[in-house]
Amino acid sequence: MRIGYWSVTTEEPFSDMAGFREMAERFAAGGKLAVDEFWQSYRAPVLPLLGALQIVLFGDGLGPWRYMQAALVCGGACWLARELWHATGSRWLGSTWLWVTALTQPSVFWSLKFAKEGLHEALSYVVLAAALRLLRRPSLGLAMVVGALTYAAMLNRTNFVLALAVIPALMVFGRAIPGGLAARLRDAAPWLLAFFAGAVLAWLPWGVRTWHLYGRPLAMTTDGSCVALDGLGSIDVLESDGTRQTIEYWPFMHSAPQRFPTDHAADVWLSARVWQAVLADKTRWLHKAVRNVATSAFLREISLTRVPRDRLLPAPWQWLLLDKNAVAVVVGIVGVFLLACWHRRLLVIGLLTVLPWLLACCLLGLPRYLEPAIPLLLFGNVIALATVVPRAVGLLLGWHARRARV
Repeated sequence: MRIGYWSVTTEEPFSDMAGFREMAERFAAGGKLAVDEFWQSYRAPVLPLLGALQIVLFGDGLGPWRYMQAALVCGGACWLARELWHATGSRWLGSTWLWVTALTQPSVFWSLKFAKEGLHEALSYVVLAAALRLLRRPSLGLAMVVGALTYAAMLNRTNFVLALAVIPALMVFGRAIPGGLAARLRDAAPWLLAFFAGAVLAWLPWGVRTWHLYGRPLAMTTDGSCVALDGLGSIDVLESDGTRQTIEYWPFMHSAPQRFPTDHAADVWLSARVWQAVLADKTRWLHKAVRNVATSAFLREISLTRVPRDRLLPAPWQWLLLDKNAVAVVVGIVGVFLLACWHRRLLVIGLLTVLPWLLACCLLGLPRYLEPAIPLLLFGNVIALATVVPRAVGLLLGWHARRARV
């Protein structure tokens, strides 16, 4: 499906996608991994790093990238299918998951592009599969790998930071251990230490780089407060000298290089004022977050793109593709949590499908935030049907049997 899509559709990278590609080309040529001389740590580094690796190994052009990304998606989805089989004892469930991944329209759509969405889909499958393998058969080496993969996925899309809490929590509570919390912590302590050691090892290059740039290491990028400002549109803040000012996204971005010594200093300054604005008007922020959830869950338009997602392939292939709608999103959320009915460790799929999306909606409501999770949500519809329908049939048969006896 993906190769067929690439053969009939072309589109130049747009907006931030073009910026990521320029960073990859610059870094592959020996330049800096930065947007420019001021915005040194504004963009997430994982996508341009992998793009630079692709350029070095296979040459420039988006064709090699598309095959690399497709291979990573396929490998991660197959590994996750295997872990689903082990957890549920059902082979058809793993096979169904692979078919859903192959036929999900947003997944096909993003396979064309050099964007965080397609890469995050692939990384999330790998992280989920590795985490399930770790919860099934803990080992110190695998715990370090899972920690490193989790941090890499987080450094690609910051809202995945919740995985750094969800996976350790399931390492503590996801297995049947006699005793209370203290006993569980003692049992899980070696794997927890290994997990966080792996995350720290993956962070070290970024930490050393940012320490060299700013005199202190940063955990993530310097775009957090700017993204929040973009989502809010504008904020009115009261300065310490009693003056009021209105801060808007684009004027701030254009003026920051003249006002601040580094992008980190700009982020710190803006972060304090964004928090002040949010705390001063929590109702406005909450209403905005709710609207963001609805926007990203139900709208199919992807802003700035010239390729409509409602017609990716010629008929009859287009009819095979699956996409989100209001019912599918709601039922899918229920379904990914019903997975835990088979085994509690499968709760990691539901939590890391839904919680990062909700966290992102606290700041922005772009439909792109939900895109990498749509295959899992559509698969959740299968789980919901597989869970509810047999029970409904059983209740119906039982009711008929009771009537017959009466």
